[in-house]
Amino acid sequence: MTPKLDIKPLAITMGEPSGIGPELIVKLWKDREKLSLPPFVYFGAADALKTVDSSVPLAPMANGVDVEPTFQTAIPVFEISTGTDITLGTPNNKNGRAVIKSIDEAVKAAQAG
Repeated sequence: MTPKLDIKPLAITMGEPSGIGPELIVKLWKDREKLSLPPFVYFGAADALKTVDSSVPLAPMANGVDVEPTFQTAIPVFEISTGTDITLGTPNNKNGRAVIKSIDEAVKAAQAG
């Protein structure tokens, strides 16, 4: 079990969903206990994470939901759909609006506490 830290959950944005970000998020979550990571919420396309590992458990999140207990069993995801097919290693210019939206939503969540 990840030790309880006295900090708020981290907000991690998706970056380019076809880039290395989804791979890093999945790996970090799988190694969360070994690395003693604090809870985080992924603001991005769940499809990007599933492209990396279809077996990784994901939990849809909304503002005001307690992230910490969810993080123990699934990656908390604040869904930001790209509206495009995601192919790892093949960036898509059409993802730009979703990438910016993921940043905007993560900033709003951080400001709201």
